[in-house]
Amino acid sequence: MKESLKNLVLILIAAAIAIFIYVQFFDEDKEALRKAREEIKETLAKSDSLAKENEKIYARIDSLMAERLSLIQKIDSLRVESRRKTTELKNALRGIYEYHGTLDSLSRELNELAKSPPINEPE
Repeated sequence: MKESLKNLVLILIAAAIAIFIYVQFFDEDKEALRKAREEIKETLAKSDSLAKENEKIYARIDSLMAERLSLIQKIDSLRVESRRKTTELKNALRGIYEYHGTLDSLSRELNELAKSPPINEPE
């Protein structure tokens, strides 16, 4: 996109220069010279306008890239948190599997655990 916009601007400038050269050396009509100057001014104005739009587009691209990086970091953070919680769950299930008490005492301990705040949870 950047290259095509750059090429378009160069073509517009080249066209304006070609018109100017033609008018200077091959056409003696002053009205044509005035028109060519106006076209050159318009072309340069369009070129400036395109350059400003280009800057806005690249600023938006930079913004989107920063947002993408932020989302990637959040995904990585959630992935680490998910692995940690999975490990905790596996350990808890392993503990239940290896539990040697009665079902009533297991139920009582699980209820107490559910009521208490998590130990390793960040707030």
